[in-house]
Order: sequence, then structure tokens, then C-alpha cells
Amino acid sequence: MENEVCIAMSGGVDSSVAAALLRREGFKCFGVFMITHEKSSDDREDAERMAEKLGIKLHVLDLRESFKRVMDYFVEEYKHGRTPNPCVYCNRIIKFGELYDYARQLGAEYFATGHYIHQKNGRIYAGIDEKKEQSYILAMVERNVLSKVLFPLGLKEKRQIREIARELGLEVHNKPDSQEICFINDENYFDRLERERPDIVKKGNVYDTQGNLLGRHEGIHRYTIGKRRGLGIALGKPMYVVDINSETNAVVLGEREDLLKRRIIAENVNWLTEPIYEEFEARVKIRYNSPPAEARVYQTSGRLHIEFAEPVSAPTPGQAAAVYVPEDDKLVLAAGGWIARD
Repeated sequence: MENEVCIAMSGGVDSSVAAALLRREGFKCFGVFMITHEKSSDDREDAERMAEKLGIKLHVLDLRESFKRVMDYFVEEYKHGRTPNPCVYCNRIIKFGELYDYARQLGAEYFATGHYIHQKNGRIYAGIDEKKEQSYILAMVERNVLSKVLFPLGLKEKRQIREIARELGLEVHNKPDSQEICFINDENYFDRLERERPDIVKKGNVYDTQGNLLGRHEGIHRYTIGKRRGLGIALGKPMYVVDINSETNAVVLGEREDLLKRRIIAENVNWLTEPIYEEFEARVKIRYNSPPAEARVYQTSGRLHIEFAEPVSAPTPGQAAAVYVPEDDKLVLAAGGWIARD
């Protein structure tokens, strides 16, 4: 239906205000709430109350069976010595995959979310609120999908969104932001991994960068590049995880400078602009909360070779690398890829 928008409603303040702003702009709106795991029930009640308050119909889609793919990915990445990014992965296959497809099946011309992302003329720009800017987590979403997505919050700051919600009488105006991994309850995520896949627990050796044996570990899934605390080994100086080798089931510790890398490779490249085949200047984020770092990038055989102007700390295999190109005083999200082992 022309001008009809399906809003992904999570029960939080961001998606609720996104729905309100779209209605204010004259769009015909309906919402959809996705059930993905056992923690969904309270949020569903909030989403239902907000939809009723805003006068829009809310559909509920049970994606628990599909969401098992996210959990499988989560476990497999740790099993192979990588650090997964379930939000980036989920956005590609669930939220902007199956949920988006469902919205289109219901007749929506557009899909909308409460992400702090600015889109213009089919290009994705970093949102203006640096503390909430979320373009990184869309780095692996398919370009043709994003062309049909609206982001009403991209030019606003979080404090403005909470104020709008308060003015509208939305009870979620002071609801805390979701934290950590959505499908992990209060339990330690190590415990969740071990409960889901007991076979992941394989004790092994811990070495230093010279190959000296330092001790034993309880399983490589308990480590990630850059980890310093909880190593179980006292060496009289700060030591960090600098490598995880799933083939030898070994963890390697080093000093802070051993974490610094000037070059990385990103694979399974996902272009969000027209592909760039020649070498180009870029800004690259290697994790959600890291600032974009200056780099030069070139593509070969579906991989991005990224060389930073200054070494970056702890680029982590399994995390996404988001590549931005400067445009005036803004940054355009050009491509994403999964950081590979050297």
C-alpha cells in the first residue's frame, strides 16, 4: 500500500518515538514485534501498550526457530577462536532479513526502525549523536534492503527522543536502553555457551609470544583478543590475549604493544555503495564503540585490505570492520566485512 510503513517495535523508547514521528509526517503505520528468545515477554507488553497508545496495529512474529541460527553462529565463532558480533549478524538475517520480508508480505512499502542512523539518497550516514550512532551494526545488511528502510531518529539525539516520548505521554520515556547481548539472561555468557554446547569446553595451553608455556586455560571460548582480566596467570605485569588459535587450541598472551596492528583483512565484503575497485582513503571502525580510524583500503578477490595510518589496538577476528568514505563533513558507510585472521 502506498506510503504504508511497518515499524519494528521493540517496546523501547526509540522505536516508539520512531513510530510517532512517522505518523506525524503522515505515513500510514503499523508495527511488528518479533519474538526471538525467552527474554521477549516484558518487551512485548511494552510494545503492545505503545502501539495502542499511538493508535497503530501491532503484529507479532515468532522468530524463535529462526533465531537459533544466531545462537549457532555465536557458538561456532567462539569455537573457532573468533569473537562473534551477534547484533551485526542478526541485523542481516533476522531484523533486516526475515522481519523485513514479513513487513513486505503485509503490504508495507517501507520498513522503519529506531536506529540512530541518517539515510539520504540511498546512502547511509553516521547519526549525529556520537554516543548512540549505530551505522556500524548495519555494515553487513544488504544494500537493496536498506533502500526501503526509514530511520526517523538519525538527525536527533537521545535526549531529544526521551523528551518527545515524555511529551507524548509514552511511559517508556525513561525505560533503560537494552544492554549486553539480548539473548543472554543474567547468567555469564560462558555458562550459556557451555550449556548450549558442552563439547566446546576443551582445556589447552597458554603461551607467551616467544612460545614459552605459561599455564593452562579452560577453553578458548573464554577468551577474546585484548582481554586482560581473569586470565588466571600472574606474571607480575599486565598481559593481554593477543592470539587465539583454534587449530592448536592455544591462547597467546603478550604486552599492550603486541595488540597494535597496522594492517587487517576483512572478508565476505558487503558493499553499501557502488563497489570501489581502486585503492581509496577511508575511515574504518573495527568495533561498535571505536572511533573511525584513518586508513587506505583496496579490494581483491572479495576481500578488503585495510592499512591504517596509525596502528589500531586489538582488531579482533570475527568482529565487523565498517568502512566509511568522507563526503564533505560527513561519513558515508561504504562497505562492511568480517575481520579475518592474518
